Amino acid sequence: AYSTNIVDIQDKVTNIEFNGNSDTLELNVFETKTPSLKYDGTPKSVIFEILDSTIATIDITTGAITGVAEGTTTAKVTIEDFDGTKYEKTITVKVNAIEPILIIDRNALNFNYGDTSKVIHITSYNGNGKLSITSQDENVAKATLADNKITVDAVGYGETTLVLKSEKTKQYLAKEIIINVTVTKRVIKVTWSGDSFVYDGTEKEVIAIINNIIGNDTVNIT
Repeated sequence: AYSTNIVDIQDKVTNIEFNGNSDTLELNVFETKTPSLKYDGTPKSVIFEILDSTIATIDITTGAITGVAEGTTTAKVTIEDFDGTKYEKTITVKVNAIEPILIIDRNALNFNYGDTSKVIHITSYNGNGKLSITSQDENVAKATLADNKITVDAVGYGETTLVLKSEKTKQYLAKEIIINVTVTKRVIKVTWSGDSFVYDGTEKEVIAIINNIIGNDTVNIT
């Protein structure tokens, strides 16, 4: 018995267009785009590759590209005919970092001098950069950051701004939030032991009772 294998003669591939013949595909981190691929003929295989998978990944069969980190790399498609002829097309893939979500529960604080600490909560943050908080005038207010809480202490009076900042990374842009802080003066009350006395040439003692003093602050009365 004899068997015969019949192999259809396929049309050779021509007129290849990758990404509409644009040299660059631009996308954001975590975004997925699929560059267009057009050709005439019937190929044996179509394979997609990416040069640097730390910048972007690619589906080897569909060509879908997903951004991983900010930077530039190269995507390549290889099309092979049934006769073994291979055709290659490349494009530049540019991946952009994105702005993180950074939300706090309030962006302004008002103190009377001597008030206890106040806390601002970071209610949402999806970035991976380090967070920091700085005061533009630490003679007015100081701030510390821990466990997504900003603790603010009034140390003087006046106005200042706090800057909450997330550092730039390969995935996320830097971002800043301004927090306005106002510290007003504290009113103190002075009560005298007496407001009149008989002048008879002898020394008199008058005692002043001062309320509302903060910590080790001092008051001079002349």
